[in-house]
This record gives sequence, structure tokens and C-alpha cells, in this order.
Amino acid sequence: MNKCPSCGCVRTDDTVKCTQCGRLFSKVIDIISAEAAEEELLTFRGQCKRILQSGNIKAELLAEYKHFKDGLSRKGVFTLYVIIAFVFLLTLSVL
Repeated sequence: MNKCPSCGCVRTDDTVKCTQCGRLFSKVIDIISAEAAEEELLTFRGQCKRILQSGNIKAELLAEYKHFKDGLSRKGVFTLYVIIAFVFLLTLSVL
């Protein structure tokens, strides 16, 4: 939490009290916010943000593909390649 919920004063460090109004900051809100940010990184949207914010998008995409591929079984990899081949052949037949 970067702002005081009462007065809106910006929180600069790990203070427990607001420097202007003296209201205590809630550690529970900080923990929930940290967990929500961590969960968003695991979503597709969070992964896309991380890839786009990286300096080298191509390397980050290849690393993400390798991580995805390593999580699949041999049957899963085969199924994925069959689907890709089917879509490719379907597109080729339309042209």
C-alpha cells in the first residue's frame, strides 16, 4: 500500500504509521496486495506483461516456450504438433 487510506499521504518506506495523520497501515492489506501481484504473474496476462517488459522479447518468448514444452508429456507434445499440422494443412488447402 503506497498511500494512506485516510489522508492519501504517500508512504515512502516500511513505516507502520502515517506521517501526517498517524493512522496505522495494515500489514494484511500489504500481504494481500503482494499475493495478488504474485498471482497475476502466473496468469496469461501477467506472463505477457513480463515478456513485453523484458529487454529481449525474442529470448523471453523462447524461454517461455521451452518452459511450456518441458511441462508437457510426450503424448501432449505429439498432440500439439498434430493440431498445428492439421491447421497448417487446412490453411494450405484453402489457399
